[in-house]
Amino acid sequence: MHARPMTHPGFVRHHLRAILGAGALVILTTAYAAWWLYASGLLKSELSLLQERGPAVGITAQWSAIALTGFPFAVAADLEKPVYANDQIGFGWTGETLRVSFRPWSLSPVRFVAPGQQRWIVAQGENTITIDAHAKAAAASYASAPERVTLDTEETRGTVQWAETSLPFTVARAKLSGSAWIDKDKQQSLAKAVALIEADGLILQGLALPLGPKIDRLRLDAEIAPPGPQTPATVKLASAQFAADGVEIKGAGTLTLDAQGTPEGTLDLTVRGLPRLAEALGQKGLLTASAAMTVKMAAGLIATDQTEVSLPLRFTQGQMFLGPAPLGPAPRLVF
Repeated sequence: MHARPMTHPGFVRHHLRAILGAGALVILTTAYAAWWLYASGLLKSELSLLQERGPAVGITAQWSAIALTGFPFAVAADLEKPVYANDQIGFGWTGETLRVSFRPWSLSPVRFVAPGQQRWIVAQGENTITIDAHAKAAAASYASAPERVTLDTEETRGTVQWAETSLPFTVARAKLSGSAWIDKDKQQSLAKAVALIEADGLILQGLALPLGPKIDRLRLDAEIAPPGPQTPATVKLASAQFAADGVEIKGAGTLTLDAQGTPEGTLDLTVRGLPRLAEALGQKGLLTASAAMTVKMAAGLIATDQTEVSLPLRFTQGQMFLGPAPLGPAPRLVF
């Protein structure tokens, strides 16, 4: 007669925990996969609804093929030969491929990735701007509350066309982002908007820019508020930076705009390379000979090409002044 082997209680508990853990993992994995399938189905359904019902509201959305991808870290739809157009805002886009994705546990932000050749069309009235470009990498995202759109591109080159003008361009890296706050108490009108524009290695061929066609660095961070019943529209420039051909300009300030978009106010600038800037503006006729001489003489007394100089850029009564020197009529800013 054989004695029954005794089982150590710790051994049983160890294996029981392993079995329960494995079971829980299987349940969680199955639940996550089910949720991913549901979310991917929701994405495909929304895209199909946009394709079917868009024309009724002036929207065209087409593609030659669609595939659901991204598991497990994203819910994504890969579209081949996508086409999008919105007649209400005068915008159109076509590309080689487009990936629309979001995280399975959050429907916002929605991310768009579209490398390769693409065409952008912006039409306002009789004016149409067409951009044909090829980007090594291009990604955009959209989030709500507040509405926020971002666009990042790398190694982009192409052509901008409007009217009879064709402008080839190259940009090593660019980032654009904007946020909008809607005033629900005023018929969904815009309360304010914030825009950020950054570009490195921007080359605008064919433009007679004072410092040459290459802009090493461009950055604008601005807040825009529309006019109110008793207040004008305002543009608050939190920061700005421009660098080209040894000249660097930084600035900030607030401008108000009248009904025609004419600015009024002052931007406080810090300029490195003021003598070079004055010479370039004079050569392009943006400064009169006497004004250019005044700035260069002042620069010779207080600045060298490596010294930072502070001076105001003033907008008053439709005219623009750099320090004491007139620059001519102020440009109209229309949004």
